[in-house]
Amino acid sequence: MSTPAGWFPRPDGRQRYWDGETWTESFAPGVAPVAPSATGGEPARPAFENEHVSRTSEQLPPAPQGVGAPAVVKGSNGLAVAGFVLALLGALASFIPIVNLGGDFLALLGLIFGIIGLVQSGKRGAGRGLAIAAIILAVAAFVISIVVNMTTVAAVNTAVKNIDTGQGTPAAVTGKLGQAVKDGSFTFVVHSVKCGIKTSGGSLPSKPQGEFCAVSVSVTNHGSKAQTFDALDVKGFIASSKYEADAGASAMANPNTFLTSINPGNAIDAIVLIDVPAGKQLDTVELHDSLFSTGTSVSVK
Repeated sequence: MSTPAGWFPRPDGRQRYWDGETWTESFAPGVAPVAPSATGGEPARPAFENEHVSRTSEQLPPAPQGVGAPAVVKGSNGLAVAGFVLALLGALASFIPIVNLGGDFLALLGLIFGIIGLVQSGKRGAGRGLAIAAIILAVAAFVISIVVNMTTVAAVNTAVKNIDTGQGTPAAVTGKLGQAVKDGSFTFVVHSVKCGIKTSGGSLPSKPQGEFCAVSVSVTNHGSKAQTFDALDVKGFIASSKYEADAGASAMANPNTFLTSINPGNAIDAIVLIDVPAGKQLDTVELHDSLFSTGTSVSVK
């Protein structure tokens, strides 16, 4: 017995139209009254085999998914990161003199953290590369810092030697006893040089290792600002040997003029005591207006 055409409910809650012979592709929502059968009884369900096939095709089970290997979750290694950052800062600072002293401290911390981070990298599964890089950078920072410091010390020593003008050779002779010579802001006149002196005199007399040569000199400031005269800026020469002034003995001999600031246009008279071997006489007196000036010399033979 055939089933008359009509809308029939489906398991998914929709309705599908039966045209009396086969299922159509027409669907509708909700549940509609089922057309009565010819005998007044419950309508026969059409094409059960077709409906079964349709339902089966529409509700295929999902394809099985393969089970992969469990993902490995890596931990963090903060010590390795900190060691790398500190070692990098130390390496950058190692190229700068004086600053590299602080850089060495940073590199040391970086080395310690890097070693600890390397040990922990096996447990945490992370940070091995950063830890190794921190150790290499720290060692490189130490080496660079040592080389830079050695180079700096050598350069400073050379500069200090160069500042000490006239070492072994006096500055150019530009005058003799009683003549005015100039250097920088000062005009000098060496009046006399007397050697063979055994004491500086004064309230606390100083004795020489050999004998004192007393250089009597007047100093005039021809510049535009005050300038301080220092006995150590006067040096004596015997042939190619240079002799420094005795600052303490000169202070005793010049209680009122030692380290005196001379204003522009003013002048002072001073006695500079130079310690030389007994029986020796100075050949040349070298004069400077400051430690860093070129200087000029006076022949005192």
